[in-house]
Amino acid sequence: MKTAFTLFAAASALAVAMPASAQMVEQAQIEVEYTDLNLASQKGQDRLERRLKKAAREVCGLDQQRTGSRIVDQKTQACYKMAMATAMERHAALVADHRLGG
Repeated sequence: MKTAFTLFAAASALAVAMPASAQMVEQAQIEVEYTDLNLASQKGQDRLERRLKKAAREVCGLDQQRTGSRIVDQKTQACYKMAMATAMERHAALVADHRLGG
């Protein structure tokens, strides 16, 4: 049984108009542990969701200081949304697996 899953985020989540061979996509990753959580309980599920949100913010740089503006750029917002969408799909699969005794 897995005890953690890795949250990936493409640092350049928005497509840029350049040839595919010239596109360089940076990927960041962070591992989120859940062995200490009871995913059969709502409390455990909520804790995992908080961990995933924190990891997505970190991996996408959502909380990094920006010079001259507090506004988060579109690329960072898209990265966070994509990372969370992927993470919540995995979250749902983990919860379903634990409900089935996995």
